[in-house]
Amino acid sequence: MHIWFVQTTDPSKLDSNNRLGRTEEMINIALNSGHSVTRWTSTFDHFSKNNKYKKDHTKTFSNYKINYIYS
Repeated sequence: MHIWFVQTTDPSKLDSNNRLGRTEEMINIALNSGHSVTRWTSTFDHFSKNNKYKKDHTKTFSNYKINYIYS
């Protein structure tokens, strides 16, 4: 099954603060159960109050894709 997660404020696994939010925990459960995942999130980092990217950006892993939408 392919699952979409939409969450703008939880940190992703690529963020440097090492703390996984509830969304990433649910994503890890889905990935460990054999599902593929697409996550939609904002480029804005709510912790540092800066944009991670200056335009839309996508990071792709084997069965996990993160779509950053510029905001």
